[in-house]
Amino acid sequence: MLRAVWYVPDVSQIASARLLLALLAAPATPPSPSPPPERHLTLAGEAPAEIHIAAEQSTVILFDDALVPAETRVEGASVPMLVTERAVVLFPSRELRAGAESVLSAGLIDGARVRLSLVFWPEGADVRVRIHRSPLPESAEDLRARLERCEHSQQGVEDIARYLLAHGSLDGLFSPRLPVEHVSDEREDAVIENAVDDQASGVTYLLLRLLSPRPFSVLRVQLTDAGGRELRVLHALPEHPSVAANEPTGLVLAYEPPSRSGLPAIHLYGSDGRVIELRARDASPPR
Repeated sequence: MLRAVWYVPDVSQIASARLLLALLAAPATPPSPSPPPERHLTLAGEAPAEIHIAAEQSTVILFDDALVPAETRVEGASVPMLVTERAVVLFPSRELRAGAESVLSAGLIDGARVRLSLVFWPEGADVRVRIHRSPLPESAEDLRARLERCEHSQQGVEDIARYLLAHGSLDGLFSPRLPVEHVSDEREDAVIENAVDDQASGVTYLLLRLLSPRPFSVLRVQLTDAGGRELRVLHALPEHPSVAANEPTGLVLAYEPPSRSGLPAIHLYGSDGRVIELRARDASPPR
């Protein structure tokens, strides 16, 4: 014999059912807006490219090579940041105001330096920016074509320095100013491996090779002519090289020599107080 069982819901269950039906009948809530796409920024020319920032909004800048934290800084208006292996995360504070000028100067492990202008832009601040640099020319012909486009500007000096550091010579581009006799410091193993003149721009490039049983960093480079006058270094690559123990490290110096001068005396001031001095015996005829 079947017995009927009656189920009478209580008031709270009825209210819950009505609420569920109302939610199902209501129009769907529009999805949250997706974050802005990652902006790709290709560096061109000498003027710093712009990164848009806003107060209390973080901006992530991604680089194509590893960063050197000690060589990465913000110049101008203070902007807190975090440096990771290949990225800089900016954390502008609420005190950031329109008109504040600052530049992110990022040092990369290959010795290059990237400068980015940080622009106050509250209406459209960047969330993620991926930086693309021009690749290093693979041949002297590629480098010559790039130099013709930049017309011996500072960017051209940096490109030549990068190429010399990577390839060890500028054969096929400039005539080498050799023999330099591979002059070494008597106390430290520091050698001038190459010296090259770009006669069109009046810039000389020196390739040094540093080797030491003890690790150290070069904090400052000084070049002086035969009369003891200091010469202006146009570019040093890397800017502050770190020399690991017993590992050869390259250093390229670009400078404008006085007319009809031999190679300069080179002083490298280390982080531990040591000074490495090189006085090259230039066997090439004076200009």
